[in-house]
Amino acid sequence: MTTPLQDHVIDLPLTRDWLSLVADPERTHRCMATYLPDLGGRSRAIRADTGTQYRLDLPQDPLGSPRLIRLRLRSDVLLPGIGTPHEVPPLVDGTRVVAVLAAEYRTTKPDGTMRVRAVPDAEASAWATDLLARHGLAAHDVALSPQRSYGNGRDVVHFTVRDLAATVTLTDPDLAARALALGVGHGRAYGLGMLVPTTR
Repeated sequence: MTTPLQDHVIDLPLTRDWLSLVADPERTHRCMATYLPDLGGRSRAIRADTGTQYRLDLPQDPLGSPRLIRLRLRSDVLLPGIGTPHEVPPLVDGTRVVAVLAAEYRTTKPDGTMRVRAVPDAEASAWATDLLARHGLAAHDVALSPQRSYGNGRDVVHFTVRDLAATVTLTDPDLAARALALGVGHGRAYGLGMLVPTTR
């Protein structure tokens, strides 16, 4: 039997220092790595090498809590005693999920550089539906927030993001289970793409 996934929830104080940290994808990534054991440098590539995902919510965000910054970690390699564990419900037909997505088109130009373009409003719903479809999930009642920046556009690591909420039907249970365990889309090492089943 497959061991159920667990989210480990950590509530951080809503202070200026923490707000400054979580606004920066690279600093947040380095902070998250401190919750992992010494993996010989591999913890710097959080998602790819350890299967670790995380999500941050401010009080006004979909999974936020008043007067707190809520951190949600999903990993099999956390150090003992990190956060409060909560079992992640499996994805079944009719599950409502939320995620923060890097809402961007990425193409490689002939010279090998990456071209990044934000998904425009007119295409956002179809883009999100297609993304979930590639991960074994048919999306219904899709709701997306307006786009916003995550990180400073002058920095190497920055994203255009949107909050997603959708009701899903499983078209490929294996792909869907993998999406729940590893996330979807770009930016997963920086707290994006984590699917959270919710009743909200």
